[in-house]
Amino acid sequence: YAWNSRIENSYTLTTSPNGLMIGSATVVSSYFDNSISTSTSTHGRTNEALRDQETYVGWNFETIWEKEEDGLPTLRGLPMVHGVSIEIHTLEELLSIKNNLTGNYLLKSDIDLGGIDWQPIGTNINPFLGVFDGNGHTLSNLNINRPNEDRVGMFGVNGGTVKNLVLENATVEGQDNVGILAGLNHNSIFNVSVINTHELIGRYQVGGLVGFNNSGVIQSSSSMGAETLTGAINVGGLVGQNAGIVRLSYSTNDVIATSTTAGGLAGMMISGTLEQSYSTGNVSGNTTSGGFVGYLEGGIIRNCYSTGTVTIGSNNSGFVGYAWNSRIENSYTLTTSPSGLTIGSAMVVSSYFDNSISTSTSIHGRTSEALRDQDTYVGWNFETIWEKEGDGLPTLRGLPMVHGVVEVN
Repeated sequence: YAWNSRIENSYTLTTSPNGLMIGSATVVSSYFDNSISTSTSTHGRTNEALRDQETYVGWNFETIWEKEEDGLPTLRGLPMVHGVSIEIHTLEELLSIKNNLTGNYLLKSDIDLGGIDWQPIGTNINPFLGVFDGNGHTLSNLNINRPNEDRVGMFGVNGGTVKNLVLENATVEGQDNVGILAGLNHNSIFNVSVINTHELIGRYQVGGLVGFNNSGVIQSSSSMGAETLTGAINVGGLVGQNAGIVRLSYSTNDVIATSTTAGGLAGMMISGTLEQSYSTGNVSGNTTSGGFVGYLEGGIIRNCYSTGTVTIGSNNSGFVGYAWNSRIENSYTLTTSPSGLTIGSAMVVSSYFDNSISTSTSIHGRTSEALRDQDTYVGWNFETIWEKEGDGLPTLRGLPMVHGVVEVN
């Protein structure tokens, strides 16, 4: 909290939902990372912008600050020291995380988790509150068999930061809030990839990365190539239920809800945000299912797309199965659903479905030819968010276009 003060030429990397500060200070050329904070303050900048020297107008890079290539600014004359990281080299060291849920961990090697029934890290009472930096390494063959337990994943409940990690060939079964990385996420997940999952099974809130993203931020993450991803209600290729922020992320997983509410990226979203993300998996649900999100209430979807098919059912649609009191902006779907883009009561802005392959007569339909014409996309940002080549469809900058199983060499 600041009062009658001045903050000048400074920055913070914070996950705080309040951003830089609250109170009444004069803020001059000072910023926080809005890629990992949910604050909408005008002082927020993307992580990419914070690594661009042109962002720092008025800063002295001759005698005070210095910056190397894509790095963040650091202070001349001061060593860059980050706490003491607890290095993890072995399975035994990885298992010991449960004894210190506030540690700053750095993975130093790939680890095979085969042969053990993994106990999720963190619970509702004692969540993980530290930092786990996978350092680009892979944890393979995660196995969790807890069909009668809730909040199941590598992390049961994450209230800290998990980043720079690959999870490969996992098999996970739980009851409610089930995901490969985390059953329940309250904080930050950045640059985590889940690839070639053998089986993910749960009941409610089942997602290829996270079961329930509750006020957390998921960025630059993905779930790809799952053989089986199924639950009863609220099942998503990336997130079972989202009540936080998901951006710059994607899923290629086919999704099955044996009862209701399935989506290619998220099964259900209430008062959350999905942006600059996509899904390509096929979706199967009896009711309230969509190619991207199954049920949307009070949330915002912007700059997203889906390409998978959706089974015909009550309140099933190509992009969002059923939407209420929400907003869909600058997005599209390639669906054969007879319901087109969505049904319900959403504000739809510059968002479309292909009426060459759907029988819907909704005003949001466009022909296949029109969807390949950039002039169709009025108000879309093709400079920093979208890109389009020739007569192709728009795709998202910074995200690879991936379909199906991922080959790992």
